Amino acid sequence: MTQGFQWQRAGLDLSVAVNLSPQLLNDLSFPDHVEQVAAIGLERRRVVFEVTESAAMADPAATMEVLTRLRVKNFGLSIDDFGTGYSSLKTAVPHAVQRIKNRYSFVRDVSDHDEARTMVETMVLLAHKLQLTACAKA
Repeated sequence: MTQGFQWQRAGLDLSVAVNLSPQLLNDLSFPDHVEQVAAIGLERRRVVFEVTESAAMADPAATMEVLTRLRVKNFGLSIDDFGTGYSSLKTAVPHAVQRIKNRYSFVRDVSDHDEARTMVETMVLLAHKLQLTACAKA
């Protein structure tokens, strides 16, 4: 988080992504604990919490509650490794998620394999149709 504050202070419009463990997705007090990131001066919108599809589906009700609380506090949210788990977009999109992140294994082969290129293009199109940001691991 300190690096994010340094970027912000330098005038760079960058965010810091943090992978969430499945245990934190069931902890309803978690959003209140991370709210203190503002104490170091980092804008909350610059912190993006990443959740895998499979972790989000372990306890969908608790997960949606935690994600909704994080969004209310102005943190960013992303589905990480999109396309590898259970698609929870039907419930996640209206609530909280702003971004989907394609899995590296899909992205690395786009220049050599038509199937990989088609999968990534489709995921990016889906994100844009849902007014989400699409990104990929490098």
